[in-house]
This record gives sequence, structure tokens and C-alpha cells, in this order.
Amino acid sequence: MSSKKKDNKKNHLKNKERERTEKKTQKENRILKNKDSFQKEAMHPKARKKQEEKKIAREHLKELFQLADEQFSTDQARAQRYIQLARTIQMKYKIRMPTELKRKYCKHCHHYIRSGTNGRIRIREKTLIIYCEHCKKYTRIPFKKNNTVKSTTKKKQETKTTIKKQNISKQKEV
Repeated sequence: MSSKKKDNKKNHLKNKERERTEKKTQKENRILKNKDSFQKEAMHPKARKKQEEKKIAREHLKELFQLADEQFSTDQARAQRYIQLARTIQMKYKIRMPTELKRKYCKHCHHYIRSGTNGRIRIREKTLIIYCEHCKKYTRIPFKKNNTVKSTTKKKQETKTTIKKQNISKQKEV
């Protein structure tokens, strides 16, 4: 009798432990599924509104730069105005200008630069040199070391895949 009671208690404890773990996993799954909605619920309404405004402003920046690129060949003044608007939006909403857009205008006079027409872009000794013909100033941007690291890792991956292919072909022959 005593052994049966002990077995029953053990089984009961095991069942309770299983139930607890199941409840925990269910709760974790609910949180993971609704992570975005959960964060939005926890966020203050003003903060949520600011975040949405910044998202819209980023999209607007890209559109303005695209319009400036299209209008540059016909009307340079209008392209300049688009860049000016983009910069004011960027400063108003405290957004970082993406690097690909940042390189399209002069840091000194804030004019739109297109290589060959009103500016020069050169690469020399691991630096990118941008020359603005409007203000006659240079902007020097050093290359990051990560670019060289990425290329070497790609080569390593390529050699690994070729070695694997060679091993597979050898196994097929045997």
C-alpha cells in the first residue's frame, strides 16, 4: 500500500510539473506571436505616434532624393530645393540620413552632386574623395576595414563549398 501511495504521489507531482511547463510554453508562445502588438500596447501613444512619423519621414526622404535625381538634368534649382526639403525633414524629425543618400549632396554647401556634371568622385588610397564644383571643396570618406573582411570570408566560403563538392564527387566514384 505504501509503495502504491508513493507511486501515486510521484505520478501526481510529475503531472503537475508537466502542466506547469505546458502553461509556461503556451504563455511564451503567445508573447512571441504577439510580440509586435505587445510592444505597441506597452508603448505610450505619443511615442507610438512619433515612431510612425519618423517612419513616414524616412520614406519621404527617399522619395525626395529620387525626385531630385529625376529633375537634376532638366531643372537643377528644383533638384536643389528637393535636397533642401529632405534636409529640413531630416532635422525636424531627428532622423539619421542614410549613407547612400548622404553621399549624394555636398556636406559644405548642401548642393546635389552628380558625378560628371557638377562634381567628381574618386577613390584613392582607401578613401572616397567627393569634390563639389559649386563650393570647390572636398569631402574625404575612409573605407571601412569590414569591406575587406567580407571579401575574404566569401572566398573562404567558396573554397569550402568547392572542397565539399570535390569530396562528394570522390565518394560517388568509390
